[in-house]
Amino acid sequence: MFLFYNENDEIMGGVQGNYDNFSWLWIDSLWVSESLRGQGFGIKLLNKIETIAIENGSKNSHLTSFSYQASDFYIKQGYEIFGEIKNYNKEHSRCWLRKQLVSVKS
Repeated sequence: MFLFYNENDEIMGGVQGNYDNFSWLWIDSLWVSESLRGQGFGIKLLNKIETIAIENGSKNSHLTSFSYQASDFYIKQGYEIFGEIKNYNKEHSRCWLRKQLVSVKS
């Protein structure tokens, strides 16, 4: 888990996940305070957890998100939707996303 704080020691964002023995990183949650969104903090948190996972042998990453939350953010960072339940919550979809972190040589 990685967190960042403001000058008053208040948590302003964080990312939590883990990696398994099958070379996959699971991102459980990523959050940035509304007042700081759009300033690159989410990208920094995502890069941090992906980098540490790669250093520990992960080759892929996966997570879930809702269409009204952060699916577009993850897609811009190289993730792709591989599963979706439409109208999971009224008009919103629940999405499963994945990303290859390390090129696999044949």
